[in-house]
Formats: sequence, C-alpha cells, structure tokens
Amino acid sequence: MSKRLPADKRRAQLLDAAIRITEEQGLGALTIRAVAERAGVSLGVVHYCFVDKDELVDNVIGAANEELAAATRAFLNLDLSSAETGPAALEELVHEALNLQWRVISSSPDRQLLTYEIAAYSIRLRPPEKENLALDQYRGYDELVEMVLRRAGESAHMEWDDFPAIVRATGAILDGAVLRWLIDRDDDSFTRTMEIAIKAVVEGARPTDG
Repeated sequence: MSKRLPADKRRAQLLDAAIRITEEQGLGALTIRAVAERAGVSLGVVHYCFVDKDELVDNVIGAANEELAAATRAFLNLDLSSAETGPAALEELVHEALNLQWRVISSSPDRQLLTYEIAAYSIRLRPPEKENLALDQYRGYDELVEMVLRRAGESAHMEWDDFPAIVRATGAILDGAVLRWLIDRDDDSFTRTMEIAIKAVVEGARPTDG
C-alpha cells in the first residue's frame, strides 16, 4: 500500500512518474495504469489527482516548458544596468539568453523530444475541443522569445520595426534548430545556426528613437 501523501505532493509524484514514462517510452506509453504502476499506487489514486490522460499530458507539457521558462527568468533577472548599448551589445545579450536556453535543451534531450511528440499528438489525435494544445504550447514559446528580445533591446537601446515578425522568426529558427540537433546531436552545427540567427536578429534592429 502506498504511503498517504498530501494532495499536492501526491500530484507531483504522479506527474514525475508520467514525465519519466513519456521520456523513456514516448507519449503512446502514457496511460493512467502505467502511471499508477510506476508510482506504486492504485488507479483510483491517479484518477483522484488527474481526470484523464489529457490532463496528464497538459501537465507534462507545463513541466517541460517550465525549464525553458526558468532559463528565461534567469536572463530577465540579470542586472543589465551597466550594459553597453548598440548592435554589438544587443548581439551579446541575445547570445547570453540563448546560451541559457541551450544549457537546458542540451541537458534534457528526452524531454525536448517529448515536446515535439506532444505537438504532433495535439495536431493529429486530440479531439476538436482540445485542438489548441499545440498552439498554446507554441504561443508560450513565442512569449519567452518576446520577453528575451524585448529586454535585450531595451537594455541595448535597440528596437525592431516589425517586432512580432522578429519574435516569430526567431522562435521558428530555434525550434527547427533544436529538432535538427535532436536528430544529429551536432553541437557545432547547432551553435553555428544560432550565430546566424542572432546576427539576423541584430541586423534587423535599429537604434531606439531618442
């Protein structure tokens, strides 16, 4: 019999079990029964904490995205009051932010792969009323990119004429580069791709008016 835990701790335990299952075996292996067996609890305990597999998937996505969000917060919390301004400063700041993201990505490839699997699952298999799961996931990515570029631009006194397009393009390049890295694990090629992307972002910026 499993040890009685407070509801929040039990939920966290079950979510951890769900994450480990999906990282090791893929999303198709995630079932209420599999989570119960991995956590050593009854099916009823899992159903008490999570209504169904879809709720588990939603929470797995949240956990996967939280690591990247934490890296973004680390950049946003940097003291940039004495930072330089201009294109070179902007390039350095964006490079620093992407390096923080890269540390998360490179240290958790199975979890990163899971995010792509979840997106495909959402597009192809989710019922119509839940079809926005992948869209919400990628909007979350866009928000992280937007926060980074906005902070870097403000610090370097640089801005973009079409900021939403820059955010979307930057996110798309990063997303594609991560997927390619998951396929070939070529760190040098990933780094070079990011360097090209950063230069494109900087070249599209101009000094802030005033």
